[in-house]
Amino acid sequence: MKSFLLAICAAPLIAATATTITPLEPELNFDDIGQVQSGYILRGVTNSFETGVEGFRDEATGAVALPSTTSGNRSACFMHPPHKKGPGIVFQAFTLQLPKTPAGTIEGCTMMQHGTEKSDGVTYRVAINGRTAWEEHRNGSTEQPFRVDLAPWAGETVAIRFEVTPGPQNNTVCDQTLWIGRKLVLPGLQTQTTFRAPPPLDLRKLSAKQNKSWAPLSGFNGKTSAQLAGHTATLSYHGADGELAYTWNMDAATPAAPFGAFRLHAQMMGDQNIEIPLVLGANITWTQPVAPLTMRARKLFWSDAVECIQIFTNASGAQAALQTTARLEQKSLVLEMTCDQPWIKELNPGHWGALLRHRVPMPYCEHDVYFLPLENLFVSSFPDWIASGASQFREDKAVYEPLTDGARHGLRERFIFTAAWHVDETLANIPNPPSPWRAEMGRRIVLDIWNGSAFDASAQSPDTLADYDIRNDLIIFHSWQRDGYDNGLPAHFPARAQQGGEPAMQRLAKTAQRLGHQFALHENYVDYYPNYEHFTTNDLALQSDGKPEKSWFNKGTQLQSFAIKPSVMLRLAGEQSPEIHRRYGTTAGYLDVHSCVPPWFHLDHQAGVPGAGQIQSVWDAHRKLWQYERDVHSGPITGEGNRHWLWSGWLDGVEAQFGTGWPERDGMNAPLAVDFDLLRIHPLQINHGQGYYERWYGKTPPWGGGMPMVARDQYRMQEIVYGHIGFLSQGLWREPGAAWLEQHLMTPVTSRHADQRVSDIRYFVNGQWADATAAAKARDFNRVRITYANGLTITANNAAEDFAAAGQTLPQFGWFATNTDFAAGTVWREGVIVDFVNAPELRLANARRARDWQSGLPICPRVENFQALEKRRIQFSYVWKVGTPMPGGFRSFVHFDVPTNNYSGWQTIFLQDHALKTPTATWTNGMEVLDGPHELRLPEHIADGHYTWWIGLWNGHESFPLADADDNSNRIRLGDLVVADGGKTFRFEPWQRPGLSRAEWFRQHLNTAEKVIDFGFCKTDGGVVFKRDGQPWTTWTYPAKRDFHLEVEP
Repeated sequence: MKSFLLAICAAPLIAATATTITPLEPELNFDDIGQVQSGYILRGVTNSFETGVEGFRDEATGAVALPSTTSGNRSACFMHPPHKKGPGIVFQAFTLQLPKTPAGTIEGCTMMQHGTEKSDGVTYRVAINGRTAWEEHRNGSTEQPFRVDLAPWAGETVAIRFEVTPGPQNNTVCDQTLWIGRKLVLPGLQTQTTFRAPPPLDLRKLSAKQNKSWAPLSGFNGKTSAQLAGHTATLSYHGADGELAYTWNMDAATPAAPFGAFRLHAQMMGDQNIEIPLVLGANITWTQPVAPLTMRARKLFWSDAVECIQIFTNASGAQAALQTTARLEQKSLVLEMTCDQPWIKELNPGHWGALLRHRVPMPYCEHDVYFLPLENLFVSSFPDWIASGASQFREDKAVYEPLTDGARHGLRERFIFTAAWHVDETLANIPNPPSPWRAEMGRRIVLDIWNGSAFDASAQSPDTLADYDIRNDLIIFHSWQRDGYDNGLPAHFPARAQQGGEPAMQRLAKTAQRLGHQFALHENYVDYYPNYEHFTTNDLALQSDGKPEKSWFNKGTQLQSFAIKPSVMLRLAGEQSPEIHRRYGTTAGYLDVHSCVPPWFHLDHQAGVPGAGQIQSVWDAHRKLWQYERDVHSGPITGEGNRHWLWSGWLDGVEAQFGTGWPERDGMNAPLAVDFDLLRIHPLQINHGQGYYERWYGKTPPWGGGMPMVARDQYRMQEIVYGHIGFLSQGLWREPGAAWLEQHLMTPVTSRHADQRVSDIRYFVNGQWADATAAAKARDFNRVRITYANGLTITANNAAEDFAAAGQTLPQFGWFATNTDFAAGTVWREGVIVDFVNAPELRLANARRARDWQSGLPICPRVENFQALEKRRIQFSYVWKVGTPMPGGFRSFVHFDVPTNNYSGWQTIFLQDHALKTPTATWTNGMEVLDGPHELRLPEHIADGHYTWWIGLWNGHESFPLADADDNSNRIRLGDLVVADGGKTFRFEPWQRPGLSRAEWFRQHLNTAEKVIDFGFCKTDGGVVFKRDGQPWTTWTYPAKRDFHLEVEP
């Protein structure tokens, strides 16, 4: 029995017969079509899956075709040709009726994923009616477009098949491919689609509730009922918004539909009746052959639920009872499955069976939400991860893995299928208790410190920031551990000697405490390293085969860590955390990894250990650990973000990176679809930031290193609308201007909403404010207005065009927050983008004078006098153009890299680090420092190709911030060293940044004319904060050591 996966992406409206689709809009995304035929060809034999199931992963052959997403949340199809039983072809096929005019085209892109250097590439092919219309052999991890002209088939019914075959050497090891954004383009084809709006929704009813259920909440009062006639059940909802009736035909149970047939009949108030199947593709993988014996059904007299018990027998005559109970929780159909024998390896609950659907972007939401345009309905389905008795979920399939003695747990699952006319009614509830630290967190920003500098050097920065009134925040210090970062764990203390050891760390901690900061040190009770002095295999989580579960691999030390047993996490934390608190006086905590992973991560399968092989054991261990850490540190516990939604409330906040509900490293394309975060997560914990910057903007931001003001504005706007507190990491945390602005612009807003629940969320759609349901149908989440229970209202603009709202004009990435006695925002004022706050306790005016906001120092190197010599040698010099005096003690680091898929985007292949003949302490403004000549012999193993040439300055602890840095390691990209002819030919190709220059990026959203702006309470071209603690006002300016214009109204 094959197992299937359905994933759904954005869909235009189309009309369809059983298998032939007639497009009715000028663009049709192939990944949105439900009538799809997927399969693979091996040794000339075609193996096809059921029509309508577009995704599969065939374990026997390794063939894969699965829905995926890429940058900008674009739909894609991931394919891998068969490789376990010989090379073959993997395909997806669609049948369409093409119009006579316009003829149309098929367009999109292809790309390979990880490990392309190990592959001989693949051949991408588009076949129409069995004949090749386009094919090309390609390799590489960059997108390459393709286009197929459909003129020869205009007016015909065509079978379109997308194929991937191995390269000429049939090397299929790393043939991981993507078809990206495949679409049928029909220019000039005009259609209009309209959808009836549902009754208005009161969002106050949809805020997270501690009701012990993950089922979505309903915004309408309704009654549910259950009826049973023979083996057919009907479960109904009747409410002010409409009627839902789920019918369950148990007699339709077959091996291909083990739970029978489910259909939903739905009618929204004032709309037509619709019908849609669900639980399609459901599948049970048994550990042994079984045959059905009997079935019985009954209605449970103590609840509106219906139960079906199927009896199966195995070859020896033993019997197993598979029990399925169906009930309605508000609008959701909840299916609970149990089996009294441990005979089930996997359970796939199936999916909604809509022909047409588009996925609604919902950042931070684990499960997908779809709009069905033909039915004018929203649907979702997901497992109850916490009620599960499984070992893990794989593509929503519950997987029951054997313990080390071969035993399995019996089936215990709960699956939720939801249909509603409002999108927010299909979002999973989070029934966790709220954090007690929400209001406290709302008054702070997070200073996130990762550098490996000396502790005393790091301690100087908080005192510097205090000169700008940067106090009373949360400092998270990451790299401090005895053996260095991610090494020797779970041992943490004493503080690392190379950074100053115990005395220096204690001075740093005291500095933080003196300035009112909460102080947290990075701890980790997931990764367990073999160089830990008390290492024992008894602490390691085991896989089913008894091998230790691997965890993080430290590339720097080449040490492989292993996953810690959930049952020993608390003991190990007890050996570390109290002593960390005693030594350094911590007032908060940070736990790495724990909150960014699902609850089956580092699951232990060791037989005899309580909870072995079950998700519940990890869930319970993490909850106990967070509460323990709160008690030890007497403060909030934060962690790493991504899959954090599930854990929300059990800890107190995370760096809220994307990666769930929206692609990681794609923050610059993220919509302002805030409903899940504000309705579900915000009532439980207060997160910070939008993730580490490199996980927000991606591997290679278009401006290079640092972060221009326009990017900071976008990041901060997202913090504001998603209800997160301010966050500064990398070099920004110690940049006075960045900290001054983040602190004084963010905290007046976040302190006002941290303990408040949302009462209304609106999006500007087609010229008017509308709810999330209308925005999802229009696919427009660019402008949002959020209202909290206390009246605080926030309006934000993500669109490229300016937006007038609430008496303000908002630029792209601008926002405006207001209440009866309060206003703040980033807005246009007199032709300049400015920041302001006008509150009883604080006033901020920031005119963004350009010279005050330029980051990095003007030192720029270049390559000169490049020569290729014999015997794999090259000679060259560097020239450093110096625009500012330099401190001493720096040397040059030089990397030759190739692109890769890790976080940085680069892998260093060889180096040319060297000392500088002219010490940096002697560098002065206007100098051109000659560095060379240098001679470099390339190692024999360096193959032909392009090696990107980077350079920077390093003092043994950190790299020097350069104004022209092209990445966040403060490296400048010089160009490419090109090796050819088997290492006999070398040339240097200087690099030119594509698109906007770095200077153009860093001028955006700044006051380049240095205009004096009237803020009402003052006029200035600089930045000033007036802060009142009692009656007197205290003034804090930025810049503090440079003249600027300031007039204050009396």
